Amino acid sequence: MYQTAEDAQSNFNRLEYLHSIAPGDPDHDRLYRNRPNIEAVNRSLEDTLHINRAHSIGATGQLSDLIGFGLMTNAVAWSRATQANNQALAA
Repeated sequence: MYQTAEDAQSNFNRLEYLHSIAPGDPDHDRLYRNRPNIEAVNRSLEDTLHINRAHSIGATGQLSDLIGFGLMTNAVAWSRATQANNQALAA
């Protein structure tokens, strides 16, 4: 789906309202409730980009960047959870 000339004229971003999984789909509720968390992770990734440009060139390089970012995010979460658990045990 693309923005039409009419959309551009009225300053309407059609893609902002397009759902890849329709609201009536059985999987919609299960998947859509995760959207705020996913958007937050996407925003964190975008914040690491210099002038909104990818760190690498090509699909393989960009996939490597995404995997690395995911591993880093999981490592930080694991570290924080471990520290919180250790502090709770020490108290």
